[in-house]
Amino acid sequence: MNQVSKPLKIIVGIAATILLCGIAAILSLHYLVTKSYPVTHGTLHLNGLHSAVDVYRDPYGVPHIKARDVHDLMMATGYVQAQDRLWQMDLLRRAGQGRLAEILGDSALPLDCLFRTLNFTGLARRIKENLHPESRSVLEDFSAGVNAFIDGHNGKFPVEFDMLNYRPEHWEVEHSILLSRLMAWELCLSWWTDLTYGNIAAKVSLDKLQDIMPAYPDSLPVTVSSADIKNAMAGVNPVLEAGKLYCEYFGLNGLSGGSNAWAIDSNKSTTGKPILANDPHLGMPAPSRWYEVHLSAPGWNVSGVSIPGVPLVVIGHNDHLAWGLTAAMIDDADFYIEKIDSLHPDQYYFQNSLRQFTERQEIIRIGKQDSIVLNVRSTIHGPVINDIHPMLKHGSAQNSATRIITMKWTGFDVSDEAFGFYGMNIASTKDEFARALREITVPAQSVVYADDKGTIAYWTAAHVPMRGKQSALLPLPGWTGDAEWQGYIPFEQLPHSMNPPEGFIACANQKLAGSSYPYYLSTLWEPPSRIQRIRQLLSSATKLTTDDFKQFQMDTYSFLERDITSQILHVYDSVKITDPHI
Repeated sequence: MNQVSKPLKIIVGIAATILLCGIAAILSLHYLVTKSYPVTHGTLHLNGLHSAVDVYRDPYGVPHIKARDVHDLMMATGYVQAQDRLWQMDLLRRAGQGRLAEILGDSALPLDCLFRTLNFTGLARRIKENLHPESRSVLEDFSAGVNAFIDGHNGKFPVEFDMLNYRPEHWEVEHSILLSRLMAWELCLSWWTDLTYGNIAAKVSLDKLQDIMPAYPDSLPVTVSSADIKNAMAGVNPVLEAGKLYCEYFGLNGLSGGSNAWAIDSNKSTTGKPILANDPHLGMPAPSRWYEVHLSAPGWNVSGVSIPGVPLVVIGHNDHLAWGLTAAMIDDADFYIEKIDSLHPDQYYFQNSLRQFTERQEIIRIGKQDSIVLNVRSTIHGPVINDIHPMLKHGSAQNSATRIITMKWTGFDVSDEAFGFYGMNIASTKDEFARALREITVPAQSVVYADDKGTIAYWTAAHVPMRGKQSALLPLPGWTGDAEWQGYIPFEQLPHSMNPPEGFIACANQKLAGSSYPYYLSTLWEPPSRIQRIRQLLSSATKLTTDDFKQFQMDTYSFLERDITSQILHVYDSVKITDPHI
């Protein structure tokens, strides 16, 4: 009998061990990744439900949730959303709370400093105390569903929790509010542009600045000196850098913004009913910032997209009407330069009198052991944003040459968008829908609407500040009282349209009102090339179909590129080309 040599036995043994270890590692990894996959078949028992709820997932994985009352509908929605998006919900919650450094370390500290300064957590709590009963009930039931999932899945959370070695905390009503306000902040264009123009103003003369700024109104002069702007902007770069870091963390870089929505009336439609289309151009992270869902209960039958952490449909349709959203591009934020009393650096001037800063301390944990203390100051205008770095305190006795700058934003106001979307979800008429829109203050939205009675309409849903005679794109003097907001433009006086004679309504982030409109809205509009092309397409036929709409949404023709290309080609008019292959 042949004997196997000892070295060969060792080699075979090592190979077998490596193979078994590899198989074990693959199986372990497979378990870690799949242990949190949602249960999509059979029966689950959920304490707190009044009766059975049916959840069906279509071939695309979209949940269709049918309940016998609204309580069960919202609770089941919370459970199902947590099945699909718990990690995303928790990460965004931590971002808005300023608690990312607890799990991600030093690299996330700038984000935590920014969001502790903006204090979305405190804002969400104030909003919670002022909710309508309907929205409070909806958010409470949704939170109960999320927590039922968390409590029943200890040890089976998504793999990201295992990798970072922590357990998700219970979901509260204010967390849904916080995520809504975080998205409003993401979609607020004016805070980016105001700080950017302020940085430019700190580096160039005002004459050059007027050439750079869009539609700069000559009659509205800059109301603070170049020196004040330069000193105030000295500490603003950390804010802009934190904003960029947020975009990098959450996959919001790389795509230009801009959304489209349009509707045609029944006379222009081959179906005899209005047709509506919407393509909101949010960033495309994975997972998506949208969560598609269909909700059904007595008085409810609405489908569309919500955002993870919020149970209500944001864009969609019910049995009677449909709506789409695009960014209204409203200028809804301003920055104020504050003057500090040199003898009392804890006080600032306003209308020839001294006021005390509101101050609070934020303890930001870094990992499990370390922490820092961030001192946050606020004035009547809002938080001081140019000392978000814990080592800086601008405008202090040690740094008296640097002005402090505060941020005023409509998103810092208490409002109840959940009640607005609640009303939109269950509305059956244009009047009910319009009443619900009054609750939508941020982010500013252009709302395109169509219903089964043949109505098409457009509303601006936003809090739009009523300003005085000053440029709203540069930092304003905070000490004079001359640049204060005078309330908000009434909802009835915001740009709107209903059943226009041309038979269609279209929005593409364009200018919302003409020169005769009595209020300042913005100068942040997108170039007109998209709306020009959309209007051309909608005017291209007497009757249009849903298939036409699909082709329109895939259309790539650009008026802007057409005009630029013609200019480029003219540059070569005098060039003689001899190469036959060109």
